[in-house]
Amino acid sequence: MSNYFIKLENEHPDVATRYTQKLSLINNMEPYSLKDSQLNYSAADFPPVNNMDIVSYLVLTSYYTSEQMKAFKSLHAYKYFEAGFVSKCGVININNYMVVVANVKHSQRMNDPPLRVWIMCKIDGSIETAHCTCMAGAGEVCSHIGALLYVLEYIHSSKTNTSCTDVRSLWNVPRVSKVQYSVPSVVGEELTMLLRQIEEAGSQSVLMRVVEPFASALEVRESAISNPYTQLYNEEYINLTYEQLLQLSSEYVNIHLMISSSIRT
Repeated sequence: MSNYFIKLENEHPDVATRYTQKLSLINNMEPYSLKDSQLNYSAADFPPVNNMDIVSYLVLTSYYTSEQMKAFKSLHAYKYFEAGFVSKCGVININNYMVVVANVKHSQRMNDPPLRVWIMCKIDGSIETAHCTCMAGAGEVCSHIGALLYVLEYIHSSKTNTSCTDVRSLWNVPRVSKVQYSVPSVVGEELTMLLRQIEEAGSQSVLMRVVEPFASALEVRESAISNPYTQLYNEEYINLTYEQLLQLSSEYVNIHLMISSSIRT
């Protein structure tokens, strides 16, 4: 038995007696004494607890009224679930009962060690009994137990409510075969039309140098323009002053503009 049960037996013998009766259903295995390696943490292993199971348990134990359950999102138990207070949730099958063990944070004392909660369910998800190490947990129902129940309901609904993106489309799958995924090449008249549009837009493409009739036109145009750059060098410029070199530079700029204008036209 765990240290919790020993303390319970010493301080609250009547609660310990009821606790022992609950443990008899699972071969006297004390959930708080289970090691992490003995528990399963896969979502597929948890019991199929649904909302009706939660309502039945919480209302029949008189912890909540049926009217309160209609506004379940305002309950402390649901708020603890939404806030992520439940952690380290594991399950084990003992004597055909699903025993779920988890940690639940305190609502006020967040730095204190978490409370230990366990819930015993039947295979079909109906809740047999539960226990929590908080002061109210001896009554087999409290907000911490309720929070764990909502976690189980969420796990179950996540498994059953499969979204349309998780499965193959339900409508008729179109019959398609031999799909050509490669990008088709632009050749022939399509290429000529594309280069013509580039030319009309005032731009150039490297393909124009190898594709007719653009290649011949470029060759004629470039050969008609003399190259003035070869005529710029002169040994006499070495002895020129700074101002004289600036004057030559301005002339060079004019030549450059003339060349650019000739190429564009």
